[in-house]
Amino acid sequence: TSEVSSILGRYMLLGWTLTDVNCRRPNCIGCPLMRSKDGIEFCASLGDKPMVDSSPSSSVRTRLSEHDNKKSGIFTPPTPLLGDNRAQDGLEIDRDDDDDDDEWISAPIADRETLQARRLQSDLASSRIGNLLLKGWILLNGQCQGSDCWGVPLMRSPKNSYLVDSLGLKRKYCVICEQDWE
Repeated sequence: TSEVSSILGRYMLLGWTLTDVNCRRPNCIGCPLMRSKDGIEFCASLGDKPMVDSSPSSSVRTRLSEHDNKKSGIFTPPTPLLGDNRAQDGLEIDRDDDDDDDEWISAPIADRETLQARRLQSDLASSRIGNLLLKGWILLNGQCQGSDCWGVPLMRSPKNSYLVDSLGLKRKYCVICEQDWE
């Protein structure tokens, strides 16, 4: 969910490491674990927010406590819609209370084989992106323009990488089609 992504991103900016180990608790969505420099791990999906004392450094402790004070100090993770088959099938759900339902048109649902292929591609992309992030690559805001890539974010190689060409141009790389984009 976007809340989990936000938490992961915030802790990465504060010096935590996104590991390649997924949470294995039964009530988790399979979120990757975060690890501090001190080796403390937590799952952002389950709200296992680490104690402020266990953050990597005192500057991180300060920033975490400042952030927590702004958000009332209580974290409640979002509840996934596991029982809602419409969400799993790719249907959009109109949750507002207004009466514009006649104007609301849902996007056509792809067949189950296409949905399964997209899920598999997403899992593969997540795994490859995680491995590259651990090697210092940067996740970019753009997506691959390849016709067979469904919303795959582009990556940039590290500045000190041999993959930066002689002109100093940085790669914009897709982990699925393995193409460079400009």
